[in-house]
Amino acid sequence: MIKKIFETLIYNSLTKRIADYYRNTLQIDFQKNHLLNEIYKQTSNETYEYFKSNLSTSLHFLTRRKIREYSISKVLENYSNEDLFIECGVFEGESINLFAKELKKKNIIIHGFDSFEGFDDNWKGSSLAKNFFNKDGQLPKVLSNVRLYKGRVQDTFKSFIEKNNKKIKFLHLDMDLYEPTNYVLKNIKKNLDINSYILMDDFSNYPGWKNGPFKALEENIPKDTYEIEGFGIFRSSSVLIRINKLV
Repeated sequence: MIKKIFETLIYNSLTKRIADYYRNTLQIDFQKNHLLNEIYKQTSNETYEYFKSNLSTSLHFLTRRKIREYSISKVLENYSNEDLFIECGVFEGESINLFAKELKKKNIIIHGFDSFEGFDDNWKGSSLAKNFFNKDGQLPKVLSNVRLYKGRVQDTFKSFIEKNNKKIKFLHLDMDLYEPTNYVLKNIKKNLDINSYILMDDFSNYPGWKNGPFKALEENIPKDTYEIEGFGIFRSSSVLIRINKLV
């Protein structure tokens, strides 16, 4: 049905641009039996088999926005004014502003880290080249309770966390790749506490997910110190974990 609609409208230049956007950036194609169908069928099966026990004990979310909204509401059920709220991977500011809107009601600042110059390397297993998220260093418009730190996290994050040696209540990791995610997780272990929350985007359900942020979590946070509270059941799915034992 959707395919027929797009075939009918495809000659409209605006509609063609929209279709090309979804095809090229979100990896959605409107052809039957496309290789992508097989790729995502396999990655979905791999994700399900690996996380099926977690899926039976966690909340499921159909969209990235829904799991983000739940995450920040859950975090604000119990927090201290001294706690840190952090996002790594800001891009155009959509998610950090979503969090900041709720945090502003409590007079809480959220800290955002990004180079605003794209990846250091291509995102292997996807259609996103290293310059896809490149904003030429231009910072996005953000709410007044957002503090932005421009630069690679490998160059900015460690000094920040050393100067602000407080407990992290909420950490949103949306850097897509293993290397920067691994760097941040290595440097925040001592700042995690019982009921700290980590929201990780692009965690599973895409080609090569076991070599991305998932791998960084596996290497840095022991499985017996956290539980998966929320699971995004969409492509490049997100996961919300709650720390229940000191790392």
